[in-house]
Amino acid sequence: MTTTRPPGPRRIAKATDTAEPRRVDPVALLKGLVSLRRLTGLYPAGHPAIEQKLTELDDSVQRHIRASAALRIDVIHGSAHLDGVPFRQDSDTQAQILRELTDLSIDSVHFGPGVSRAELLALSEFLWQLKEAPTGEPIEAQLAARQIRHISLGRLVPHDTRW
Repeated sequence: MTTTRPPGPRRIAKATDTAEPRRVDPVALLKGLVSLRRLTGLYPAGHPAIEQKLTELDDSVQRHIRASAALRIDVIHGSAHLDGVPFRQDSDTQAQILRELTDLSIDSVHFGPGVSRAELLALSEFLWQLKEAPTGEPIEAQLAARQIRHISLGRLVPHDTRW
C-alpha cells in the first residue's frame, strides 16, 4: 500500500528533528575554552559568569561525545581540525583563539567519554596558571594531579617524511 502526501510545501527537517546532533564547531568550542580560562583567572570560583560558560562548554562537549564517543580538536598549520577533518573559517577571531592556545604550546585538545564539568573547570584553571608557572613536569602528570583524566593536551610536532 502506498501513501501520498497532501499537496503543499514539504516540511524541511530541523537539526532537532534528526537523531544525529549537529557537529560541534571546533573554533566555537575552543573559544568557549579560552573564554572560560580567562573568566577563571578574573573571577572567584562559583561566579555566575564562570558557571554559565562552563555549562555552555560542557553541553557542547557532551553533545559531541554522545554522537562520536570522543572529541578531538587539533590545530594544524593554523587551522582547526575536528576529529581529523579540517574546519576552515577564516577570521581574525579564529586566528586569535587558535594563537592563544598555541602560545601556551597547546595544539591538541582531546576529550574522552566520561569527561565531567569538574574536569573542564580544572582544565580552565590549569590553562590559566600554565603560562605564569611553567614546570618541568609533563603536562599529563600535571593534569592527573588535578584529577583531569578524560582530557589530554598535546603539542604537535612537524615530522618530515621525505626520503
